Amino acid sequence: MKVIIGVVLLVVLGAAAFAVYHWRIRPITPITDAAAGDQDPRLTYETPLLNVRPDIQYVGDEVCASCHTDKAETYRRHPMGRSLVPIAQVAANQQYDRKSGNPFDALGFQLRIKRHADQVVHEELKRDAAGKVVSQITTPIQFAIGSGTHAYSYLIQHDGILYQSPITWFTQKKTWDLSPGFAGHYYRFERPIMPGCLFCHCNHATPARDSLNGYQQPIFQGYSIGCERCHGPGQLHVQLRERNEPVDHDHTIVHPGRLAAGLRDAVCEQCHLGGKLRVLGRQRAAFDYRPGLPLDLFWRVFVTGGETATGMRVAGHVEQMHASRCFQKSAGAMTCTTCHDPHQLPAAAEQHVYYRARCLKCHDTRPCTETPAARKKTSPADNCQACHMPQASSDITHVALTDHRIPRKASPSMETRNPPVSQSGLVEFHGQKLDKADAELMRDFCVALMENTRVSADSNRAEASQQALPFLEQAVERHPDDLPARDALALALGFQGFAQKALATSKATLEFAPKREVTLSDAAMICQALGKNDEALDYWQRAAAVNPWSSRYRFEVAKQLAMKGDWERAAAACQRLLRDNSAHVEGRLLLVECLLQRDRKDEAKAEFQIVLALGPANAEDLRRRFEEQIKDRR
Repeated sequence: MKVIIGVVLLVVLGAAAFAVYHWRIRPITPITDAAAGDQDPRLTYETPLLNVRPDIQYVGDEVCASCHTDKAETYRRHPMGRSLVPIAQVAANQQYDRKSGNPFDALGFQLRIKRHADQVVHEELKRDAAGKVVSQITTPIQFAIGSGTHAYSYLIQHDGILYQSPITWFTQKKTWDLSPGFAGHYYRFERPIMPGCLFCHCNHATPARDSLNGYQQPIFQGYSIGCERCHGPGQLHVQLRERNEPVDHDHTIVHPGRLAAGLRDAVCEQCHLGGKLRVLGRQRAAFDYRPGLPLDLFWRVFVTGGETATGMRVAGHVEQMHASRCFQKSAGAMTCTTCHDPHQLPAAAEQHVYYRARCLKCHDTRPCTETPAARKKTSPADNCQACHMPQASSDITHVALTDHRIPRKASPSMETRNPPVSQSGLVEFHGQKLDKADAELMRDFCVALMENTRVSADSNRAEASQQALPFLEQAVERHPDDLPARDALALALGFQGFAQKALATSKATLEFAPKREVTLSDAAMICQALGKNDEALDYWQRAAAVNPWSSRYRFEVAKQLAMKGDWERAAAACQRLLRDNSAHVEGRLLLVECLLQRDRKDEAKAEFQIVLALGPANAEDLRRRFEEQIKDRR
């Protein structure tokens, strides 16, 4: 039973002392008191900055640009200033002909892109052996996500619920292909875009209560990463400047370069520090972080010791830089902006000169040991990056990224896979070891660990849940309203085979939040494993009410109706599912079963032919079983 529950659930599943002008905030103190997580750092953290408080309002980029015209103009062309836009702004930037890979085949389907003026639709088609289309999914695209420096991916919006398209435009190779992450798990047009994903691509969004990937509308308050994501809310700063008062030290706005090293780096780390596991702290929301505050009071980022020197993940730049000798010997002086101007990206033809000048700021007294001839051979433009920050393949198809480890000699090969996460050796990025006496740190770590098991099929889930269980039980006992800890606890109990306790935990969570989507889904899965089919149906129906666009929820509702023998309602549920997701093989097979149970054999045969045309891996077994069912009904 323990193994069954585990397999079923797996399916679901950062005293003030400051100098005259350069602020120097006291060192970060680890949260060790059980009640400390209840305190909002935006109210309690000791800082001269006035705009970190949660009641200070954002004013928007246009207000900033009214005074900072030059910075605003160059920033609009910076990748951060183009991180997410309405599709109309970039529809003309891609190519749509066959030479650019439109359409292309992936995972047995044909994917194609159609553009009409500023409108773009993505389609998935499946044809039978005769060339007839047996499945077609067409969906309009509302947003392009990514700057286009490496790629554009695309977002679909249904009533405030966001999904990612499986189609991506890869700028460097000027081709269309399958979006990163879809090859291992083909989500079709239903890869959920959750707040943790959106946080690093949009300026601000407000997640809808209880939903996994739903947002209050209008979804975006400013599309791309804006001025205030690095400088903090601008309300007080604008009011101060409007009064024309003399200012010696303006504490109404954040100047990252004047912050102490850890706080300065946190501004970049909020997006560029990915880690192995990353989780929001208790009582924190995705967009709560304010520049000028420690990141780990909001987000906990866990990394594996010794692994920062390998791997070319998109969000791995900070870990790589920390592994470099340049950073380690700088005594905290080196930061992202040592090399990068956050307001302006140099033109491609000027980049080698620009970055060489940045290198020489530190290395002017120790010239390159290679001969001029050798340097010219490697890089005719005498580009330091060619040897010390080479381009390498990343874990994103068709994309090359810069090696931020700054090796003395270019590495001929790099490890680009992300190995399964093991809890042994994990540390909090900002220096805190996993101390069992630190209640909040262990809570954050165990929540992150269990969220990883929800989406990972690695063999560490039993070990991870065993380690996490006692700390999660303590976390929930201390704070019964800690809903993420409750969900993690239910998951850990399930993986350890304590199904009844897992269900009781999920039910208690729903007392706090009756429409909490992830909890409803978990409860439904546990009920199914326990044979509580009526309860499972209720939970799936409640989850589908929260997110009516989820094919998974709609299919599970249909499946439970079929298990009750309510073939007519089950068939109707399947047909509603297939109207939006015509390639849903399991849904079609269930519809075939419903039709056979109602003695509608001709319709069942027609539906089954579509199933075969969709190319399921077990086609012969399905064919054999279907023929047996037909014979039994003669």
